[in-house]
Amino acid sequence: MAARWIALIVGGGAAVLIATGLVVFYVVRSSVRARREAEAARRELVDRYGFSPSWHDGPYGSDPGLSGVMDGVAVAIGEFWLSQGGGRGYRLYTRWQFEGRDPWPGGLVAYTPGFRKAVGGPHGRVHDTSHPVSALVAQVNDLEIGDPEIDQALAIDALDRAIVRRQLTAPAVKSNVLRGVSRFGHIRIRGCEVAIEVARRVTTAEELAEGARCVAAVVQALRAAGA
Repeated sequence: MAARWIALIVGGGAAVLIATGLVVFYVVRSSVRARREAEAARRELVDRYGFSPSWHDGPYGSDPGLSGVMDGVAVAIGEFWLSQGGGRGYRLYTRWQFEGRDPWPGGLVAYTPGFRKAVGGPHGRVHDTSHPVSALVAQVNDLEIGDPEIDQALAIDALDRAIVRRQLTAPAVKSNVLRGVSRFGHIRIRGCEVAIEVARRVTTAEELAEGARCVAAVVQALRAAGA
């Protein structure tokens, strides 16, 4: 009887080890495949749109990126790793970003709430995060501008609410911002920046180009609304 139990325990342990090994193998293989697909997508964007490869330092070495011009707007595309806090390790994000020289008029800050973090409102206390934190820490200046769709989609801050209302309700700004939120689940406008982020690796040139076009369209619309 004892020998039978020993055999069952040993056999069960071997089965667990085999299953764990198969899971690890599948995860590693999927990660390698996604990395190769992402590299091919970036090369295609270089060939089709003239983007240039770029690199920046991350927690696991140098992270790849691209910089170029899409529809007349300079857009940087990059992967980066962000600490999840609480010992949960790092998570990979892809970001499309425009960074200008002059802040948006009216001290405009508008971003999708509940996605990672957005800080730095003109009043110095815009802070939103998807992780549970105390209300004292997660202070959000969420102004309403009188447009139900925009008010529902974005957390908004402003030095001049009238200017920001005029910008965000301009038809081209509104439609392109809502399109970005609908397609990618995130947009952030603050300071001199317009950015979109997704919490995953993008593996097709079509999606890389689509994100760049979305950022460029918002930038062009904001420029026109503020002219």
